[in-house]
Amino acid sequence: PSQSTTVSIVDDGKYTIPTDSSQTKTKSSQAPCEVGHACTGGMKTPCAAGSTFQDQEGQNKCESCRSCQAGKYIGKECTVTSDTVCTDCDAGKASLGGEFACDVCDGDGEYSSGTGQAQCSLAPAGSEPNVARDGHSLCQAGSYSESGHK
Repeated sequence: PSQSTTVSIVDDGKYTIPTDSSQTKTKSSQAPCEVGHACTGGMKTPCAAGSTFQDQEGQNKCESCRSCQAGKYIGKECTVTSDTVCTDCDAGKASLGGEFACDVCDGDGEYSSGTGQAQCSLAPAGSEPNVARDGHSLCQAGSYSESGHK
């Protein structure tokens, strides 16, 4: 309260706000911490861009950004207000994780059946990858392959 000498503890997830435009020492009320910030001890601290986020009001800590695991790529980067969005690799592609795109399985004999693959597979002997690289089929009569190679 104004002109009061009483000191009040500020709730976690809230910060103190000034009573005048000078934003000096006099603070008389508290407000919920905004999205993208953490508030403890009456202080508001922004989350660290690219490594932490907070997507809810009134929180006392920022959360660590998610890392995309194998078979996924970064569909949307982490911001101070939202976590990383990880997306499965399409069939015909693979990823060891942590990348902005999946690698196309376009090496000799490589393919990837199904979504979310960590690595490309090699077509077995006597077969070759299809054009989309999302499967394999037997070689045509009169041709052969050794582990997917013609």
